[in-house]
Amino acid sequence: MDNFRNYINHLEFAQPQFIEDVQILPILGKDTYSDTFGFLTDSLKSGFAEITEVSDDGNVPKILFKNNGDRPILLIDGEELKGCKQNRVLNLSVLAPERRDIEIPVSCVEQGRWRHSIRNFQTSDNFEFADVKVAKMRSVSACMKRSEEAYSDQGAVWDAIASKSSRVGSESSTGAMSGIYSRNRSEISSLLKKRNVLDNQIGSVFLINGKVKGIEIFNSNIAFRQYEEKITRSYLLTSFTGGSVDYDFRGLEEQIERCKDNLLKKVDKNMKKMEEHIHCFSDKSRHSFERLFAELRRVRSLEDIERVTQNQKKRAPEIKNTLSEFVESQDRVAEELDGELDELSELIGQLKSRMSPSRTNSNQEEADNAKNTDLIQKSVKEFLERLKQVSIETYKGIGIGENFRGDSNNTLVGGLSWQGELIHLSSVSAIN
Repeated sequence: MDNFRNYINHLEFAQPQFIEDVQILPILGKDTYSDTFGFLTDSLKSGFAEITEVSDDGNVPKILFKNNGDRPILLIDGEELKGCKQNRVLNLSVLAPERRDIEIPVSCVEQGRWRHSIRNFQTSDNFEFADVKVAKMRSVSACMKRSEEAYSDQGAVWDAIASKSSRVGSESSTGAMSGIYSRNRSEISSLLKKRNVLDNQIGSVFLINGKVKGIEIFNSNIAFRQYEEKITRSYLLTSFTGGSVDYDFRGLEEQIERCKDNLLKKVDKNMKKMEEHIHCFSDKSRHSFERLFAELRRVRSLEDIERVTQNQKKRAPEIKNTLSEFVESQDRVAEELDGELDELSELIGQLKSRMSPSRTNSNQEEADNAKNTDLIQKSVKEFLERLKQVSIETYKGIGIGENFRGDSNNTLVGGLSWQGELIHLSSVSAIN
């Protein structure tokens, strides 16, 4: 894109937003969306688009995109596609031409599966987090420079996912990036509610602890809103380190789940024991009274009555012991359940205290944020200067338009332009 530096120079920003360790600087602009292209999720739902493996056998670094509609469809670099033989993320932004089938380069984000879950790909709520973006974007840019092909270093992508999984946890048995999002869903959802998307917002700069980590810009507010939530989720996940007091809920949550499971197992076990005791006590009592009734019917003399009385006296302690054992067992169970409930209550209290705001004085928080604003603006200014120094190279797009790429000073850039207009710009800092 010829006017890349000029474009960066004319970006307008709103006041920063603070979400724990993440700061978001909204980028403002005029809405230039003209309905000349559609968006992926809407197109898939309406049947105007279809995404599958390139063949029955499949090919890890490629997928087949079918545009059945009458206008181009936008696909975004870093967006996750779920289904088919394994989940993938797009290697670059693509404007898929109308009424055509094209193969699109992708990276696998699910190392341990190569079988169909469903026949077609679907969009998800997930977006590649920064570590994956760095590994993928750097290798794709290098590949395009060598051969104009847009393949990634698949091993580096898998390593980034595995590293994140080891630090913040995952619910996937197949090494899927989506498992990391699932494991951290509650924390991400809670933080996501604190953001505010502005009416004329077309992008965001994302900072973690005051340092710029990435930037995403679209040609319009409408396009930005299509992807804003999943992109913001990716930077919230990026900020999770696994060692932070603010985010390390996982150990407590696991303890609570174990405690709850133990409690449920003990209650279930006790209910079965109660049924056995009651059945046993009922049987013994019923049999005792049935025998007593039968013996009394056979009584013919005083000696018979005396014998029946002695027999009943012998049976009575057994019934009393059965009842006494039942009462004692319930006392023990009650003590155990009280202990389990106390432990569960204490763990829930700890979790609530960690989830509550670390600073309850809103005035103090506002004062701290005001101080941070100057630091954030300084950090953003430095990042934009690095961004302008990146040497940008353009390539014929996979679909229509042009892809542009750059990688220098640990600043990676990728994006898509069409008819001289920026459609999407993505940049990430490789500095940890």
